Amino acid sequence: MRILIVEDDRVNVRVLTAMTKLKGHEVLTAWDGFQALKILEEEKVDLIFMDVNMPLMDGFETTRRIRKIPGMETVPIVAVTADNDAVKDERNISSGITDVVLKPYRVAKIDEIITKFTTSA
Repeated sequence: MRILIVEDDRVNVRVLTAMTKLKGHEVLTAWDGFQALKILEEEKVDLIFMDVNMPLMDGFETTRRIRKIPGMETVPIVAVTADNDAVKDERNISSGITDVVLKPYRVAKIDEIITKFTTSA
């Protein structure tokens, strides 16, 4: 499975990358929403972990723009955040987020998400 991690915090990227690579998945990294959009112009991915709170363009706006890319309408996009209230806001729910993972990351939850979207693909 090819996974795109969109996250501006280097420590969080290292942790999530290690968790996903440990299971044999290929990982691409974008440090902000604009870089994610650029990557997705050329690369196909099976799953996206999207940080909600990023500078320049937040994860919800990035998700809205990703959903407009042909072929990306149904790719699972999982919001990652420490702020559970942000993902409950109706404006953000309507962005196209598929699921949510709360920080700090837990191996069991990341495995559960990957398994969920591997078996539903």
